[in-house]
Amino acid sequence: MNRNQLADMIQNHFRWTQKIKISDDTETPGYDYSQIINNVYPIEMNDLEILVIGSAEGLFCIEAKNRGAKRVVGIDVDEEMISISTELTKSFGYDVEYYIDSNLKKIFKLGNFDYIICLNIIHYYPDPVFLINNLIKNTKKRLIIEADNLSKQISDMGKKSKSSVNLGFWKYIFKFIPAIIEPPVLAVDSRGGILISQNWIKYLVKKQHINVESISFLDSVKNHSYIADIKLKLSTT
Repeated sequence: MNRNQLADMIQNHFRWTQKIKISDDTETPGYDYSQIINNVYPIEMNDLEILVIGSAEGLFCIEAKNRGAKRVVGIDVDEEMISISTELTKSFGYDVEYYIDSNLKKIFKLGNFDYIICLNIIHYYPDPVFLINNLIKNTKKRLIIEADNLSKQISDMGKKSKSSVNLGFWKYIFKFIPAIIEPPVLAVDSRGGILISQNWIKYLVKKQHINVESISFLDSVKNHSYIADIKLKLSTT
């Protein structure tokens, strides 16, 4: 892809979600995930195998290859995203396996990965318990999940969004308490989206998976989301 073709693609793709630096003077629009990537990716990823679910324009895949990952797989439900990420990745000279997977069934047939990154997917998946449990089973070292934050969504509902969630009196509690002491709650909003408190994920993985070493949380670059960083105990077998 030459510079003119790249410029046309950047201009014509109207919903960039990830800011990708292509050269010193060229970058795509979108959210700047660079700090999150630096927090969850080691400097060197030699010989690691990485799966990115919700790969979008391919930032997390490209950065994994940039740090030396042996195998990188990107999954997205959107055909246009797969097309764009494929072209961008080729422009860096990297080889990444990209797949369209509209119902996310393929991800459990690809084997185990050292790192699995799940971006902007869990709140659309009909069974988040099944998804998280199986992602942990397929992860060797680290599972990264981007999820919608229940309390932040409730705080802004009615202001900018037509979504609503019925929590009764509890919605007033969630507006004012910090995420660290939120009850472990999973809720469904009026549009069918899954809203998850941080402690819900924490209790799920701690109670059901003895191989979880630690779980911590980071603010996402998106106003209503957070990042769950789940580290797995290294297998001794």
